[in-house]
Amino acid sequence: MGHSIGVLQALRFGLAALLVATASCAAAQGSYLRTYEQAAHLDGGVTAIAQDAEGFIWLGTLRGLHRFDGHNLVAWGRGALDEQVNKLIAGPHDEVLLRTARGTVWRRTAIGVEPFAGPDGTQLSDLDAFDFDSAGVLWAVVGGELWRCDGMRHWRRVEGIAADESPHIVSAVGDAVVVLTDKAAWRLRGGEPAQMLLRVPGLRFVAGDGGPTLWLYAATGRHLWRVDSGQAHEVSLGDESGGVYDMRMRGSTLWLAQTTPRLVGIEPDGSHRSISRNLASAGPLLVDHENSLWIGGAVLTQAPEPDTKWWGFDEALQGSPYALGEAQGLLWIAMWGPSLARLDPQTGTVEAERNAVRDTFCVIDGNEVWAIDEQHLLTWRNRRLERVADLPGATKALDSCAKDREGRRWFATSRYLLRLDGDRDGADATRVEQAEAPHLVWIDEHDGKLMIAGKRGVCRLALQAGAAATPADCVAADGSLTWLSRARVAPRRDWLSTYGGVFEFDGERLRFLPGNHLLENGLITHLTPAVNGDWWATGPGAALRLRACAGCAAGWTITETLGAQQGLPARTQIDQLIERRNGDLWTAGINGIAHVPSQVRGAAQAPPRVVPVRVAIDGVAQDPPAALALEPGNHRIELEFAALSFKDRSALRFRSRTEDDGEWSAPSREGSVQFAGLDPGSYRIEMSASLDGRQWSDAAALAFSVLPAWHQTWPARLAFALAVLALLAWLYRLRVAALLRLEAERTRIAMDLHDDLGAGLGAIGILASIGAREGAGAEERQRIAAQIAEATGLLGGGLRSLVWSMKSGRAGLDDLATQLADHARRMLPDAPPNLSVELPGACPPGALRADVRKHVLLIALESLHNISRHARARNACVKLVVAGDNACLLQIDDDGCGFDPAAVHAGSGLESMLRRARLIGAELEFSSSPGTGTRMRLRFRPFAARSSHRMFMRWLARNFAVSVRR
Repeated sequence: MGHSIGVLQALRFGLAALLVATASCAAAQGSYLRTYEQAAHLDGGVTAIAQDAEGFIWLGTLRGLHRFDGHNLVAWGRGALDEQVNKLIAGPHDEVLLRTARGTVWRRTAIGVEPFAGPDGTQLSDLDAFDFDSAGVLWAVVGGELWRCDGMRHWRRVEGIAADESPHIVSAVGDAVVVLTDKAAWRLRGGEPAQMLLRVPGLRFVAGDGGPTLWLYAATGRHLWRVDSGQAHEVSLGDESGGVYDMRMRGSTLWLAQTTPRLVGIEPDGSHRSISRNLASAGPLLVDHENSLWIGGAVLTQAPEPDTKWWGFDEALQGSPYALGEAQGLLWIAMWGPSLARLDPQTGTVEAERNAVRDTFCVIDGNEVWAIDEQHLLTWRNRRLERVADLPGATKALDSCAKDREGRRWFATSRYLLRLDGDRDGADATRVEQAEAPHLVWIDEHDGKLMIAGKRGVCRLALQAGAAATPADCVAADGSLTWLSRARVAPRRDWLSTYGGVFEFDGERLRFLPGNHLLENGLITHLTPAVNGDWWATGPGAALRLRACAGCAAGWTITETLGAQQGLPARTQIDQLIERRNGDLWTAGINGIAHVPSQVRGAAQAPPRVVPVRVAIDGVAQDPPAALALEPGNHRIELEFAALSFKDRSALRFRSRTEDDGEWSAPSREGSVQFAGLDPGSYRIEMSASLDGRQWSDAAALAFSVLPAWHQTWPARLAFALAVLALLAWLYRLRVAALLRLEAERTRIAMDLHDDLGAGLGAIGILASIGAREGAGAEERQRIAAQIAEATGLLGGGLRSLVWSMKSGRAGLDDLATQLADHARRMLPDAPPNLSVELPGACPPGALRADVRKHVLLIALESLHNISRHARARNACVKLVVAGDNACLLQIDDDGCGFDPAAVHAGSGLESMLRRARLIGAELEFSSSPGTGTRMRLRFRPFAARSSHRMFMRWLARNFAVSVRR
């Protein structure tokens, strides 16, 4: 032990600071108490307390009702209730009723509170007391009268109590109801007549566990009565008893909250226990579903396991215990001080060793206790420490000891290895030479060899003549390790503990056990045997029962864990632990000495109930509705669940999953999940909890949906699909129209070529055949050649006109004027007729529409062709004028023979000219009569604006036409 003082002090003092900062568990308290900081700011503290069927803790305060789930404290029904609540009861079907200081009664609902109706149908008021019996019937004292209300809310007045007595307290105990009046206590059970239990005035509280025993407390005179089988016995509360605030049965123990403040536990045999240290206040009591004891008052306090008893510094323990051993029916305690103490497990009395002994000891075979002082080796005999031998040199600590097969004792001290021959005063104590000061010494159970563990590692000690010994067969280890304890876990297999963890030694090698890395919090430093062959492993933050397993990955399996469930502070430092044959545990650590009864260890840890408690969207809390829907957008949703277990919340682990994948998440301490940027759809989140990592609760679920944006809804998608189909149909029609227009254009071109070129070529062919026949004279042939030349020129001009009109390049009004003039001069080259051309001096800028330039040019060519072929005119005039309103006027006049427009037959050139004019939206007029000449007037808009829709339609048509041509 001497080698370990520096490191151990650092570990202990660091953990002590942590515990002082995080928990209320001072060393001198009689039980481990936990104070909840969440309730520290409640107005006036906790004035009433109850637990509903689901497991929530409900707290009454000066400002109404609060719900507590172990993590969140939520004000309940604040809008309707803002006054003192001084009584809470929980009934069947998760019902909770509360009474205010004014005597009004309210019922807790899913989202708040509502008035509770009394016998007259209005809100129950003037209420003195109420309670639910085991059948779910509500009993109430209203205005000094006793009433009962069944599950159908039918009220009935109860008779049977003496008429001259006034009831003021009613309480359900087991299958009976106890009524306290101003003069006596009465018990009602089933249809039996009322039974008087005790005639004493001033009775205030009643408690019982459902058995034949009842406890009654009278505020007048502060008397406590125990009633067994109709017999009442007064029980003393001691000289220092204060007034009683409340009392409750927990198992077979009666607990009273006294105003001093103090908790007093009275056992069936009449013995008392008192808890006062670190109890800030006393108030209403509650024994919850896990059998924890809750204390209201200025703060909310919980005793997870009050049956576990603690002995603190001011109860004969003069320092912080760090070592514990058992011998001769006593527990031996080593404390920082230095000092030693003894504790009698039967009486609980602690006695400090007054001699100047060191704060170390060791035990051999569970019977011999050895210690040292400045100069002597001591053993416990005849109820005192007796000197056995003088020490061969100064030493500070006695770390370990062993007894070999020859009866010699071996002691590992902080300075040397000591051998003792005999155990009586004056025995020979010899310092073993040539051996280092080991940390541990033991006798191997297999071959009886002396083994040591120290800076060299683990060695067999070879004894030589005299007092010499040599380490042999050493298995090297890190020289900085401090070896603390050893356990034979299997034949030829030992565990050795250090401040760095546990090693396995098989005689040939040391192996650091993988299980050291699997401990969430804590460090194993000491090993002690359990009664069933397992081993207890203790250290800072760890108190485990382990079972060695050669084939498992960790090297051990954990068979039991100690913590707040057993009344020990969570993650505290337990330096050493002893298990007695009856299964009781005794621990020594930073908080003192603790006694854990065997029945506390055997308490089952059922999986806690899990319920959803909070939903937040973008950080704003929402009430968890049955159907939760998120609006479209990148929202963040947080879902929080509560595990309604309060005894050891440090052991709680949560796991979650979505309904879709079915895979549980890795266990964690967090009972909440967050999601962001979820796709539209329905989601279901399940959460489960466990206290031991093996048994998991039934999953609680929260379902929600993420609404789609408007364009992601089914109506919108259907509309989009229909729109796409309509667009495809429209595009198809455009494509068909483009194909039809292209085909029409091809037909027109073919017709133009047929009409102009075909006819011209035919005429040339006829003329050529006439000129080629025999008998044709030279003059005739010359005339025919001239006609052929004229026809060829006309055909060439017509072809050029056709090509120019179809060119895709940009052409302005001046280009059109030039084309008109050129074609007119080509078609009417010689007089007659005499040709005159009048063109605008300056044409407005802009590109002509392709269809305009084509059809205007062809209309002009047809008119000039008619003059050339049919008019027999002497004069002809072509005039292009730019008029107002973005219009142009093309006028072609001749003074020829004229014609009758009414006599024009179908299929003539005039009909073609009219059709072309209509295609470009132009106005075409003919003025003519036989013998008076002809005037053709064409009014058109060369730069007419087109709507974006028309332009788009023409663009589509053009592109579709191009694709078709390709």
